[in-house]
Amino acid sequence: MKKRNIIRISVQILFFVLFTIIMLNGKMVLWLALYAFSVASSFIFGRYFCSYVCPMNSAMGLSNRLKKKDTTKKIINLKLAAFIPFLSLIATVLIMAITKKQFKLNIPLLLIYVPLSFLYALLFSSSLWHNYLCPYSILLKLGGSHSLYQYRVDESSCIGCKKCLKACKVGAMSFNSETKKALINPTLCHVCGDCADVCNVRAISYSKK
Repeated sequence: MKKRNIIRISVQILFFVLFTIIMLNGKMVLWLALYAFSVASSFIFGRYFCSYVCPMNSAMGLSNRLKKKDTTKKIINLKLAAFIPFLSLIATVLIMAITKKQFKLNIPLLLIYVPLSFLYALLFSSSLWHNYLCPYSILLKLGGSHSLYQYRVDESSCIGCKKCLKACKVGAMSFNSETKKALINPTLCHVCGDCADVCNVRAISYSKK
């Protein structure tokens, strides 16, 4: 296992434990503060929250490792795809608000989402969740698209082997059929570095604009 992956998994476990403690103690505002900080810093470092901090992504990562092979289908572009994360966020807020006001219950809905995301990733593509459904992605996409530091492909070094496309689990990699070079969409990139790890010619690096 690559050193980068060991570090990422260790950080994921740390934040997963922290997330669980915060949710069980009803201190969701602390988690939202961490998310707000991640959004602000994503304009510098990209969507690291998704790769290192998000408990749902950590659960889906575990689910993906349990799969013997990737049986998920290619993502279909949806006309209303841009609005789905907003609907998901609104639904989450409404459910929590209504249950608290009407039934005096503090449902840790974000905590419940974790096992659901694990089951989801067993059946469907993780990319579908990250690109079309996740309420966290609304602001993180904006930060990622304008981030100061990003993973980039050096076209002069890229040999068009497409290994990075297979390594990327979030659909951030694409291939230019004309130039025969790989491309990275910073809006979708989780800055996990899996693409760089599989690149034999070191054409992919995390660097400043």
